[in-house]
Amino acid sequence: MLAFAQGIWKTHDLTLARQLLSALHAGEVLVADRAYCGWLFFVQLLGQSVDFVIRLHPSRTVRQRRRNGSWQETWAKPKRTAGHAVLDWQGQPETVTVRLVQFRIEARGFRTRNIVVVTSLLDEKEFPDSAIAELYGLRWQIELHYRQIKTNLALDVLRGLSPAIIKRELWMHALAYNLVRALMLESALTHAVPVARLSFKGTLDALQAWAEPALSVRRYRGHARRTLMARVAADQVPFRPGRHEPRARKRRPKAYQLLTRPRHSMRVAASRRPR
Repeated sequence: MLAFAQGIWKTHDLTLARQLLSALHAGEVLVADRAYCGWLFFVQLLGQSVDFVIRLHPSRTVRQRRRNGSWQETWAKPKRTAGHAVLDWQGQPETVTVRLVQFRIEARGFRTRNIVVVTSLLDEKEFPDSAIAELYGLRWQIELHYRQIKTNLALDVLRGLSPAIIKRELWMHALAYNLVRALMLESALTHAVPVARLSFKGTLDALQAWAEPALSVRRYRGHARRTLMARVAADQVPFRPGRHEPRARKRRPKAYQLLTRPRHSMRVAASRRPR
């Protein structure tokens, strides 16, 4: 996690993404979903020499659609809306040329759907349609990273009661996440295994189980570190392309009423009082 933006819960993701433009470098390619398909965002990326592969927003009207293949379009500068500042809108180019790539997903276990992505990689020979489709398919990895942060690191519910404490909670989880990721990367480089195949949950369990008592002894710290990295490198996720497992809960929630008032003023519902 190189950078993250924070805001109130009503803030749109695209607004927060503009705060992270300084973390992007020239020559990089940004892969994102349809929420980031905005004309001003495209121009800001191109202004930093950053290419993009972003799914087409359903409200965007394109001139033509092909069953498969790619084509180029020149999009004119739209009118400024109330959500954009005048300074951000002034000085921008009047047109931007993009390439649209449409491909069809027919994976077993998934719904068949036609996907259209917008990209600034205009050269079809250097960047063929199959490569663009494969690159966009990797975007789902970020959803897995979100699951690791929220579920494995227990950040699905923020327990702070003030903005200052919530910020500390976010930073502590970011530090913990990066430390685990750094251990996975070092283990992958040391034992020549792909880091994408290493298990984040397995690394976290190994680190919590015995790393602290083993690393506390200075005499055996080097041996314990090498053993820990070997264990992390051995815990690889099986290669399962096209795997589809919906989220489900094994245990059913208990049929208690919701705590909608403070505990001292909460009364048991009439239907649950002893008879």
